[in-house]
Amino acid sequence: MAASLLMSKIVKLADARRNVQAQDSQQVRVERPELRREFRRTSSERLFAQVVKSDDQDMVGVTLSCHAADVSAHGLRIVSSSPVPAGSALDLWVDDTRKPGKFFLSSDVRWVGEDEGGSYHLGVTVHDGAATDFEAWRNSQA
Repeated sequence: MAASLLMSKIVKLADARRNVQAQDSQQVRVERPELRREFRRTSSERLFAQVVKSDDQDMVGVTLSCHAADVSAHGLRIVSSSPVPAGSALDLWVDDTRKPGKFFLSSDVRWVGEDEGGSYHLGVTVHDGAATDFEAWRNSQA
């Protein structure tokens, strides 16, 4: 009798873990208070993001094909099919839909959220870096 009671508790624990994992996978980005100081415009720029630094060493060197949802002089909201941990450093190659050319930018992931469709939204800040197009990017967003 004690063995069957123990087994029923183990099964219930496994069911509870599956339920929590299912709820976590349906997590939607939590609305945060507005901290931006700049206007962001809606965007559809295609971009490539390469992870150059991350706590998850398996992510370093990974390149993702993504698109921007909105952009400003110092940040982007990127939509990706894969998550990138907050705190990671990314190199970005952004297509400029308003004119021919690409921008090479250095950025840091500030937050990550998943929408109900399974896409990941990455909030990144763009900063000046060696051999980047930061100034040209910033001026193009004015």
